[in-house]
Amino acid sequence: MCKLLRVEAYKLVHGGAFWGVAALTFALATVLLTDSRQRTATLFLAALYNTPLLYFFAIIFLALFVGGDFAGRTFCAALTSGSRRSALFFAKFLIAQLAALAMLGLPLCVHGICGGRWGVTGSVVVAVGCGILAMNALPWFFAVVFGDFGRALAVSLLCYGVLVFLMNGDSPARGYPLSRLLPMGQLRLLAMDALPISCGAMIASDILWASVLVVVAWLIFRRRDFK
Repeated sequence: MCKLLRVEAYKLVHGGAFWGVAALTFALATVLLTDSRQRTATLFLAALYNTPLLYFFAIIFLALFVGGDFAGRTFCAALTSGSRRSALFFAKFLIAQLAALAMLGLPLCVHGICGGRWGVTGSVVVAVGCGILAMNALPWFFAVVFGDFGRALAVSLLCYGVLVFLMNGDSPARGYPLSRLLPMGQLRLLAMDALPISCGAMIASDILWASVLVVVAWLIFRRRDFK
């Protein structure tokens, strides 16, 4: 497992996809602050307000990072060399999720520090981290299910578009019934100080979202024929 983690980390650091997409993410996050700064109390919350929009880049990265291994038959080669499926799956999952978390979390940290004060508690920071991980579990799931960069990217972006459309029509008068259940909507409401549930409830629901997607993805990966 440790060897596989080192291999995945090496591929991440020496590949161009992560650095290129991360740079674009940070640049757009900085530009979007000009609008979101007027809607929130601190610079950290302004950056958090834009995180659902930047999710688009995390989808692209995860589809590339995971789909590329299917296309290049990297998984097949690793299994042939004696690696266990469970170790291979979770090593890829951990590195991919940490990279996507860093990609979306870096603008939050940098802009929060530049703003002088974050204006949030530790529980909010944990909730934000869980929300980002839960969001990123969806494109990971589709990448494993389809085993193909193109289809994983297309379906993930389709889901992203549908979720954005539904959240835009969510009713504040009814306490945002849809957004409060979705990780992407929870982050936006948290930035606006309008989240109708506690941080503990948000963390629990996000862990549930991520757990279900990862377990189902593992069951599919375990039965996949890589020959």
